[in-house]
Amino acid sequence: MKKLSTKLLVFLFASLTLSSCMKSGNNDDYLRQIEEEKQRIDLLMRTEKPIIESYVMKNLPTAEVDTVNFPLQQLGIKIQRGIWYQVIAPATDNSYEYKLTNNGYNVQVKPPIVKLKYTVKMLDGTVILQDKEGSTYDFSSNNNAFVTYAVTAAFYPYTLKLNGESFTIFGLTKDGLKKGSKFRIVTPSLWAYGNRAVTIDSKSVPANTPLDYEFEVLNIE
Repeated sequence: MKKLSTKLLVFLFASLTLSSCMKSGNNDDYLRQIEEEKQRIDLLMRTEKPIIESYVMKNLPTAEVDTVNFPLQQLGIKIQRGIWYQVIAPATDNSYEYKLTNNGYNVQVKPPIVKLKYTVKMLDGTVILQDKEGSTYDFSSNNNAFVTYAVTAAFYPYTLKLNGESFTIFGLTKDGLKKGSKFRIVTPSLWAYGNRAVTIDSKSVPANTPLDYEFEVLNIE
């Protein structure tokens, strides 16, 4: 079974810096920055783990934690994602099929177009994004602040096949979210906005902020 190559936005600037070091031939700087990034991520995950666990115990007592060893290919390591998730309601329509595409260079999940209600909030209860009525969102859009890596992990299935060959997508559930699914996750900041402070709808989200997402999938195509 092959593992799908997943490029995370959270590592974009780090990878660009590392690439520039390699191009300049400065291998010592490259190795140093690799080690610094490993240490940063390790400290971040260890710092946020007890905060998230305490929040989950109070707010999602029946949630499960994802323990998959997820590969960070740029750093040559694997880490446990530490995303907690809860199935509030199963899908009412399982007809949608997630699919892989191959453009000749890499294999990717075909981004779905979903209609959903959702709430995204910080662990202090501050709501940063919300859609109570239900709107349509295109997962292929780069201008959608809602779609972080944590969201794709929640929606996509764990594995998919292309031409009879299995690829590991690392979704949180076997079949992924479909019409009627109600789902909630609490994610470390690494899989949300990472070490970037962002402003969304005039609301400031500090760097390294774990988030609580809740979805209700009204339709998916």
